[in-house]
Parts: sequence; C-alpha cells; structure tokens
Amino acid sequence: MTATEYIQAARIAKARELLELTNEPVAQISRGVGYLDVSNFRRLFQRATGVTPSEYRSRFGIAARAGRQEDLSAGQPARIRSTPSR
Repeated sequence: MTATEYIQAARIAKARELLELTNEPVAQISRGVGYLDVSNFRRLFQRATGVTPSEYRSRFGIAARAGRQEDLSAGQPARIRSTPSR
C-alpha cells in the first residue's frame, strides 16, 4: 500500500464513522476528512465502499438503525433496503 492509498483509506474510514454516527452534511464531512472537492470525495468513497456517501448513511447511519430498532420492537423483522428511498 502506498502512502497515498493509506491516507485515502484512513480518510474514508473516518468519513464512514461520521456518516454512521452524525447527521452532518456530506459536504461538511468531506471537508472535515480532508477533501475540499466534494465530487472527488464522493467518487473515492464509492470506489472504496461500493455505495455513495448518502446511500451508506441511509443503510448504516443513526436513522437507519433507529428505524430497524422500531421494526424489531414492534415485532416486525428488520428490512434492509437495497436502494435508498428518495
């Protein structure tokens, strides 16, 4: 792994954490992890994870977990969307 690849992996890991645990806008997360060009961040994030930052948040973020918890508490099986609702 090159130094650039290592830095990108670390930035993407931090972005994933922020997408899961906060409701900060994607552009703010992009800048916070060191990408000033949001479109470049989105492209690199999708290459690394297979989904866009917004799709990642809808699958793994706080709101997604809360929705699954509500389904479980109501006796309904949790459903994972294959595509985000818009």
